[in-house]
Order: sequence, then structure tokens, then C-alpha cells
Amino acid sequence: MQQDEKTAVLSKSFGAVADDYDRLRSAPPEDALDWLLPAGATDALEIGAGTGLFTRKLAERVPHVTALEPDARMRT
Repeated sequence: MQQDEKTAVLSKSFGAVADDYDRLRSAPPEDALDWLLPAGATDALEIGAGTGLFTRKLAERVPHVTALEPDARMRT
């Protein structure tokens, strides 16, 4: 699938404020993780991982997490 120009720009819109986003945004609620993860999960794939707030919570519960983030500024 090819992105149009607008979608390509929007997909990287948070990168410019990545540090503030990570510092100011609250972590996901534990209840959300309880609901999302099946019992005994050993692998998780997160697409659009951002700064890793959710990724860090996943890693506390799942032995193997793969996180994908297209924006280099968010990955940093």
C-alpha cells in the first residue's frame, strides 16, 4: 500500500514533540494491559510504538516484545 503525501506527513507528526510526548503522557492503565494480553502470552507485536510508553509496560509482562515505529525521532 502506498501512502499519499498527506498521510506520509501525518504519520510523522508526533516526532517533533517526542520528548514532551514521552515526558507528559501518562502510561497506559494496568487494566488495559490486563484486558489486552491473553493469559500466558509469550510474544507481542506493537505497531506504532511511539516513544515506548506502552512498549515498556508490555516488556514487564511479556518475555518477547517486537516494537515497530516508523518515525526515527519517536524511536530515539
